Amino acid sequence: AVTIIPVDENGIVKLNELEKLLRAEPTHLVSVMYVNNETGVINTIADIAKLAHAHGALFHCDAVQAYGRIAFTRQSIDADFITLSSHKIGGPMGAGAILFKPQTTVPVLIHGGGQERRQRAGTENFAAIAGFGAASAEAVNTLSSFEKLAAWRDEIEAHLISTGCSIFGQVAPRMANTISFAHPTKDSQTMLMALDVNGASLSSGSACSSGTIQPSHVLKAMNVAPDLIKGALRLSMGWNTTRGDIDFFVKIWDKVRG
Repeated sequence: AVTIIPVDENGIVKLNELEKLLRAEPTHLVSVMYVNNETGVINTIADIAKLAHAHGALFHCDAVQAYGRIAFTRQSIDADFITLSSHKIGGPMGAGAILFKPQTTVPVLIHGGGQERRQRAGTENFAAIAGFGAASAEAVNTLSSFEKLAAWRDEIEAHLISTGCSIFGQVAPRMANTISFAHPTKDSQTMLMALDVNGASLSSGSACSSGTIQPSHVLKAMNVAPDLIKGALRLSMGWNTTRGDIDFFVKIWDKVRG
């Protein structure tokens, strides 16, 4: 039995609603993303963990989007479980990690594998794990590069707003590398094709939902108007983004928006 925690118009978990849910019935686990993968909005993870623990629940944090971009430790957010992914910090695809408190029982989903302390079966992907380790060591050095993206993000958003766009989660704490926006008269699929033809690669939602034409459940939860959801686009930047990339996107956007 799973209950979805309500969020406000910026995509931030409503702590008062979470507390109501926790008071209403016994809860075993609370699971919240540190950073939303569509909007870049940062949740108040430590406060959520505190609430969960106060009501006897374990707390899991999906920190895939935060890792290598925000400085944190398991202790600083007081999570019982944290999940991470290699590819989000420039490491190989196919490797991930789960961090958990000592003496915490981790559910076993695939039985077997003495080499994995009976936590899972199968042979380890040593190459991907080694690459994950190398990327993790390097990620510490890229934190400052994500901080500098904030000025470029603000510059792009100011230009988008001047052309009639809305920015989702704009007033909430956000990661600097993600912009989720829409123009009220533009369809996302049409704009994606036009941008792609001109050399700008964007998405209309999260990468894990690419190939679908369903409206974003993230934006629906934020009570975004249906017409805006239809035009939603996501622009992502990274440690290797340059000043030239910013200028190029602004130029292409002005060209294709008509």
